[in-house]
Amino acid sequence: MDPEKKINAKSESSSENVFQKSDFAQSEDIVIIVENSPAFYRDDISPTRFSRFKDLLETFVEDRINLDYRDRYFLMIFNSEILTPIKSFEAFSHQLIEQIEKGFDQTIAIENPTAVDWGKNFLATLQKGIQKSISSFKKIRNKTLRIVIFINQIPGITPNFREKLTQMVERTAQRLDIIIDVVFISGTQKVLIFDYENPIKDICEMTGGKYFHVTKAYEMEEAFREITKKKEVLRKDYLGEREYTQEKEFLEIIASDLERITDVLEDTELKCQICFKKECEHVESYDIMDFYEHLRRCPNCKKILHLCCAGRWAEQQNSKSNFIGFPNVFRCPYCFYLLKVPREFVDFDNVLNQLQEKWLKKKDEEEVKLQEEEEKEKEMKSFFSEVDKLRQEKEKILNWLKHKLPHKNGRELEDTADEIVRIKDKDEKISFINYLKFKEHIDDDSMPI
Repeated sequence: MDPEKKINAKSESSSENVFQKSDFAQSEDIVIIVENSPAFYRDDISPTRFSRFKDLLETFVEDRINLDYRDRYFLMIFNSEILTPIKSFEAFSHQLIEQIEKGFDQTIAIENPTAVDWGKNFLATLQKGIQKSISSFKKIRNKTLRIVIFINQIPGITPNFREKLTQMVERTAQRLDIIIDVVFISGTQKVLIFDYENPIKDICEMTGGKYFHVTKAYEMEEAFREITKKKEVLRKDYLGEREYTQEKEFLEIIASDLERITDVLEDTELKCQICFKKECEHVESYDIMDFYEHLRRCPNCKKILHLCCAGRWAEQQNSKSNFIGFPNVFRCPYCFYLLKVPREFVDFDNVLNQLQEKWLKKKDEEEVKLQEEEEKEKEMKSFFSEVDKLRQEKEKILNWLKHKLPHKNGRELEDTADEIVRIKDKDEKISFINYLKFKEHIDDDSMPI
């Protein structure tokens, strides 16, 4: 069966479940990074680590297509150099297997790299993986961005590697909510770095991902089962509900500038995609140079925008719908590419204040909600504590009654114990027990309370 038809057939049966999940319906762009090293071809995981990995990857592809056919993948292989057999996210899932088979060559795997060389290669590959995720974010708004890394050795961790890795993740992956999962396949090989001191494990925790240390075949299967699952990321207006920090300024850094128009366009091509007019209200004359000075175009779809219209569009997206969360950053109205307009074309401070007010309001609402939840939790704890206290009291009274009135059946003793427990006032409770002792001829001074 043709692979594309196979994908389409599976997607028809699987799409219903995915699209009905209103909270977690985001499709995923996944960068898969695999280390090609001699350790990858060891036979300590039968038949070899690479063979088992390839078989599980095939299952991963099939399951992911069934789960959500909208997901996209990008493959990177690293060792002495970084290879990208799949050139774009648009490649179909089945190409992963084809490229895995073509892209791995045991003969080029470097034996025993130093900690410094291995660390440089790892950091360079991760950086390119993050850049690919940023490129995806710039083009598509509602995507969950993931990086899944498979490594087979950690020859050592230098202080410089630890510092650079943490900085890279803090400055980029964390700010864009890129989730990083790592599968460390060590097999029976002696591990030089323990998990508790491994900074690669730390970046998983920093980004909400998972870390898997694989020593046996079944552990590799469990790791694949976990990474196959969709990440439950609640739909939200990206960064719009966060406080104004460098986290948001990062959006301005990665957003693309609008392109200047250097070629002469046909008259029909000069209409702005926001106001659908050729003339711009800021153009005071019909001088051709002045006219073109106020025109820009999206670098992705090449559609024309007036700078003033782009500024208003950015304000509207941020101040009204909280779409982006940074005053002069917006998405192209035609292709949704992430763009920025010069700050002078937006009422920067005013929009920023509105965003801050929204954030503070939301923060207050969250604090009120948290307080209410804490109060409910206290009430529930108090309730269950009281129930447990009454249960213990009843148990104590019931044991006393069984000892003092052995001729009574269990049901009668249960009813009597319940009646005593229901009496709230301690003096009344004592009076009732004394009356019971008198009535049943219990001649001692013992008390069950």
